Amino acid sequence: MKDIKWFFLDSGSSIQFPFGLEASAPPFFILLALVGFVASVVWVSRDAAKRGKSGLLAGLFAVVAMWPLSLVWWLWLRPPSPDTIQSQS
Repeated sequence: MKDIKWFFLDSGSSIQFPFGLEASAPPFFILLALVGFVASVVWVSRDAAKRGKSGLLAGLFAVVAMWPLSLVWWLWLRPPSPDTIQSQS
């Protein structure tokens, strides 16, 4: 029971990440944020590839450009889908 409480509630634990980053939150929320980050980068890169753009560059943009703001930028600036272009002509 103590391990479960630590995983969900203990904010005294600190996790060290590369580049000198440190997170001080319950491990559950850190894990949730990491899963959301990875899932959004994968989605951005797949969406870019589907739209005929470089998935690698779009994924790199999502990582570097201050996530989660980069996700909003991608939704705003992404190119139109090839299906949308064909239906308009």
